Amino acid sequence: MYFKDLTPYKYRESEIEMKNVAWLEKGHSFIKGKVPGEFKDMLWKYMLYPVSVCRGFQKCPFCSLGENKIPMTTYNGQTRSVGYYELRVWGKGNTIYAVTSLIFHYMESHRYQPPKEFIEAVMNSDDPDNDEYYNKVLSLKQGHDFWLKTDRTLVDESEMDKKSTGSFPNTLNTSKVLFYTPKGNYGRVIYDDGTKERISYLAICKSDLNSGFYLYKCNKKYQIESEDLFNSIDECMKAKTVGGTDPEEIAWISKNDE
Repeated sequence: MYFKDLTPYKYRESEIEMKNVAWLEKGHSFIKGKVPGEFKDMLWKYMLYPVSVCRGFQKCPFCSLGENKIPMTTYNGQTRSVGYYELRVWGKGNTIYAVTSLIFHYMESHRYQPPKEFIEAVMNSDDPDNDEYYNKVLSLKQGHDFWLKTDRTLVDESEMDKKSTGSFPNTLNTSKVLFYTPKGNYGRVIYDDGTKERISYLAICKSDLNSGFYLYKCNKKYQIESEDLFNSIDECMKAKTVGGTDPEEIAWISKNDE
């Protein structure tokens, strides 16, 4: 479901006017970049208060998570289930923002940069972790005490699949990972705005969309910073990296050997 950032909220019937934030979809471009750590710290507190909770869930349109796997997002050591509820943020002049709960996943995995107006609204807001904000959300038609009373979106990591913890992802940008490298220094990517990202992993992937093979260059969070398309796996393995690493010195790990 796509709605351009800051357009009027129309996804569900609402008794109040709101602005859309982070309603992304494949085929629609969005701004990428870094966001302040203080912003993420404050926004994470809003994840305590899910509204418009659904029985089903929305999957990330840019990832392949499996047919029935509820999306999850991790920040500062905490993991939450997402994709089946929204957030509400109050800004200046009683402006209210309707935010998809996938926003953290979009920022952390796909470098989504929310509008400056929204970032400022969150950073200038009062701490939402209090009874006043709780009651404000509860007063909304979409707010339900069942979800607000306790931190129901927080995932008990002891119950998560331990086999997946710390392992390299099986897919990147909907492409199947065939080979990947140990964590290392494979150069840097410099963006037009001057920001730099260190390449910590390389991955060779196969997409159903074409007959070639992708060489993805990823940061330490497995986010793709750069990509090249080659005709074969061998060409991927012999390609020079951003930092000029000798291809002969790169140790490739096969996903089939895990």
